[in-house]
Amino acid sequence: QKTGIHLHQVPLLAYIISGRIETNYGSKGSKVSSAGDVFIEAMEWCHFGQALGTDPVKILAIYLNSVGSSLKKSIDCPVMH
Repeated sequence: QKTGIHLHQVPLLAYIISGRIETNYGSKGSKVSSAGDVFIEAMEWCHFGQALGTDPVKILAIYLNSVGSSLKKSIDCPVMH
């Protein structure tokens, strides 16, 4: 499965519980994360994620957010940077 193209307006700490995922950042490249990996997701940069392999991807996502802010913003990114 694959996410839609989106960006985050607040910091997101991600812990990969299971599976493998490739996150595509367009001109910034891509990275593969596997179970046990922890990272801070890109802010204000269009990207998408895609599961690799057959194992389901489970992610614990911790948004460092303030009241009233959007966690994720799906926008029209016809061309990723």
